[in-house]
Amino acid sequence: MSVTTVIESRDAIFDEERFTSIPRPRDMIHQSSSKSITQAGDDSGEDPKNFSEAMASRDVHFWKEAIHDEIDSIMHNNTWVLADLPLGSKALGCKWILKIKIKVDGTIDKYKARLVIQGFRQKEGIDFFDTYAPIARISTIRLLLALAAIHNLVIHQMGVKTAFLNGDLDEEIYMKQPEGFVMPGNELKVCKLKKSLYGFKQAPKQWHQKFNDVVLSNGFALNQADKCVYSKFDTSGKGVMICLYVDDMLIFWY
Repeated sequence: MSVTTVIESRDAIFDEERFTSIPRPRDMIHQSSSKSITQAGDDSGEDPKNFSEAMASRDVHFWKEAIHDEIDSIMHNNTWVLADLPLGSKALGCKWILKIKIKVDGTIDKYKARLVIQGFRQKEGIDFFDTYAPIARISTIRLLLALAAIHNLVIHQMGVKTAFLNGDLDEEIYMKQPEGFVMPGNELKVCKLKKSLYGFKQAPKQWHQKFNDVVLSNGFALNQADKCVYSKFDTSGKGVMICLYVDDMLIFWY
């Protein structure tokens, strides 16, 4: 008789064997379910390779909704302003990355669109300098989970939607207007980036810098042993601890 180890807090269960035998979504899709997904998607059952393919697919309504959701996030965040391209400067290209997200049972979860800049064309020392991603040590995460189990703490897990769009840019970078959203009458203008975009080499670093500034300004203290752990306690000893892993975080309530 096998024994399964479970670490339990008041609102989260971490079962070490719960997901080990579950096949990947692609492995679970049998001929019948695969056929239904193909019928729900385009004729080939594959993700569109570009904006034009998405607009010509049978699921154009869903792709339009996903693309407009991404553009709304970008524009709401004041990511760029239209400007003339300065002499001697080159505008980076951008591309729509389109994916159909599949649930574990093989059914469609959602249509996802992401505008990605061609960061591979950036020049070091001009378009970017430092590059890193904020990742808490695995030993830190294990320690905090163990403490949460011992002291019966509340644990929340969350991801930040479009996290990299929050980072402020220090460099002067220009981008071509995205396909499908070229402003009429301003076709020759380019996007002068104010905020980071997915695809930038410095995007994770700029996101971490913004997160760090906001959290510290709200009274949190930075853990000196792991710079991705923040804590804040009141006079009674109760408080909250945040463990950051790129754009996901574990939040522990004491």
